[in-house]
Amino acid sequence: MSPNLITVSAPVIVVTPSSLSFQYRIGDPAPPAQTFSIPSCAAGSAGARTFTIDAPGANWLTVSPTSGSAPTGGSTSVTVTVLPVGLPAGSATSSLRVRFANEGVVVDIPVSLTVQAGTSTTNTNQVLSHVADSAGWQTTIILMNLDTQAAPYSLRFYGSQAT
Repeated sequence: MSPNLITVSAPVIVVTPSSLSFQYRIGDPAPPAQTFSIPSCAAGSAGARTFTIDAPGANWLTVSPTSGSAPTGGSTSVTVTVLPVGLPAGSATSSLRVRFANEGVVVDIPVSLTVQAGTSTTNTNQVLSHVADSAGWQTTIILMNLDTQAAPYSLRFYGSQAT
């Protein structure tokens, strides 16, 4: 009697959506988080589907949770957030690597981030007028920079003859 050869392949695990795309304009708030779902094991399977997630080489991505399990008959939602502050204009791409150790399956989820240059709102010619008489008026000038980068400025004071 000769032995029978049986080939067993790893299960196909489909996460939805299969990719994520974010848009960000420099100076704006970070884009909203997105989610993807990890499906449970097939009906009749024993136990929950366990997973771990990492984003190798992408310090602009965060994932929550980074590990867990999808209960039988349900799914687990994973939240993906991008941290674009400090990234230059252009595109950044990476993948989330989801490992299903019990099943020997790895699923990569492509993630793209498009960073657009910010729009300048700088007005370089602000004029503050103040008329003082001889009664000794005082003016306090306070300059505030609400940006994260230094802003150049200059102050010019003119006498009564605009000189």
